[in-house]
This record gives sequence, structure tokens and C-alpha cells, in this order.
Amino acid sequence: MRYCSSIVLALWMTCTSSSASRDERSLIITAECYKNPSCIISGRRLPITLTVTNQSRENLFITIDYMRATGPYTTITDNDTGEVHYGHTSLGIDQLLAEYTMLSPGSSTKINYIIYDHEITEDPVKRQCASVTAEFDFYARWGTEEKKGLAFDNKASLVIRGARREGFERDAKVAEIGPAGAFRISRCEASNK
Repeated sequence: MRYCSSIVLALWMTCTSSSASRDERSLIITAECYKNPSCIISGRRLPITLTVTNQSRENLFITIDYMRATGPYTTITDNDTGEVHYGHTSLGIDQLLAEYTMLSPGSSTKINYIIYDHEITEDPVKRQCASVTAEFDFYARWGTEEKKGLAFDNKASLVIRGARREGFERDAKVAEIGPAGAFRISRCEASNK
């Protein structure tokens, strides 16, 4: 009898932990360039829309006001060189970590953010030929009505290109495309000279 109880307890613990893991994937974040499906940076600012969506079957709560106040932690990686830059962040107000917004099943909320041209590169020539991956990560709390306070661990990313880079990617004559569609930076820089 004791052996049977141990098996039931072990199965219950396994089901409980896989359920928590499934919930974490139920609250997702996605990123897109605002009114710019190609994600081309052609000016000083590139508006980004980050969307948090509840894909579960229950109400979920998240500290969305805190997320809006601080903005995301942004990592910008040059797809040609692997060089990494970090975006700007704001200081959060700790009291906002106790204020939750409910997202009903299937609903979402948006957070507006801006990437500035100097966060991609200080060099205007390189910026016009840029190809970078921006990753957005938030510090926030979330959970169900009964179990709030879980750490939000979900990221979104997107590829941003310079105006000249996008033109080259559409040009069928361009050769030497590397892994994940990355061009050699020397080819792109040479065409700007």
C-alpha cells in the first residue's frame, strides 16, 4: 500500500510541474515593427509594438504597467559580425510589481517601444546596410488568480534591416548569402562606396 501511494504521489508531482510549464508558454510575447512589415530602419527611430497574449483557457494576470514603465531589456545583435549592443531601459517603480492586469483567454495587450538608429550602429553607412536581430525581454510578474508572482520568462525577437540591405536581399544577382540569410558585410559596404 505504501509503495502504491509513492507512485501516485510521484505521478501527481509530475503532472503538477508539467502543468506549470504549459502555463508559462500560454502567456506569450511577440514583436513587430509598427506599420512597417519589412522592419526597415530608414530614419532616426523605429517604432516597435510588443504584444502580450494569453493563449491559455483561464484568466491570467500580469504586471503590464510595470512592463510599460520600464520597457524591455533589448539586445541587438549584428547578423554579420555577431557584435552585440544593448538598448535603453527605464527605471521601474517597484509598487507597479504589485499591480496586475487581467488578460482573459485569447486577449492581448500592446506595449509600444522605440529602437533608435544609434542603438544599431553609429555609422550611417553601416546603418543603411544593417541586418540585426533585436531580442526583447521583460522583467515582470504574472500568474493565475490563485498563484500570482511568478517570474515572467518569455522573449520576442525580430530582424531589422537598413534601407539598402533590404534592396540587396531582393536583388537576385546578389550571391554569397550566409547562414540564416546573412550577407557578408564587405559586399554590402562595397556597394555603398
